[in-house]
Amino acid sequence: MMEDKFREVFQPNADESIETVMVKALLQYDETTKISIKIAWDDAQRKFECCGVESPEDWLYNANLHGQYPRSCCRVNRERD
Repeated sequence: MMEDKFREVFQPNADESIETVMVKALLQYDETTKISIKIAWDDAQRKFECCGVESPEDWLYNANLHGQYPRSCCRVNRERD
């Protein structure tokens, strides 16, 4: 499950919900690096055919992506067109 992948990578504090941890990780995602955040998001989105925490629009808040979606969202985005 997607939540398990993020728990494994980020080991959230007991007082933080997994959704909060996922949002924080989403905001740190950067396509130009191979850090654990990018790998976790890309793997989860491909495996579960999802995009973002709640929706693809979640990615619009990530300044690193300049209004774009990660490549791992592409399949989901094509289905929406």
